[in-house]
Amino acid sequence: MTDETLGKKLEALVKGDIIEQGQSNFRYRAVRDNIFDKVFRGVYQDEIEHFNVKDIGREYAKSFEKLKRQYRRLLLKENLQRLKSMRI
Repeated sequence: MTDETLGKKLEALVKGDIIEQGQSNFRYRAVRDNIFDKVFRGVYQDEIEHFNVKDIGREYAKSFEKLKRQYRRLLLKENLQRLKSMRI
């Protein structure tokens, strides 16, 4: 998700009184009322209870490995192109 897309989504949540913006564009928090808590927990209670923090680490590690492979392929391609241009 791009920063712009995230910003628009966060702005919509602020306007909907679901979250509050903190002192900067990087700090948000839930609106402090019991209605939000009841609605949020009613919808996401199962996800909250079954959330495993280790899953995030595994997901990021997997993404990082994929990006490293892509980087190596691009680096190899660039190096091959340089070698071809040097032979002329």
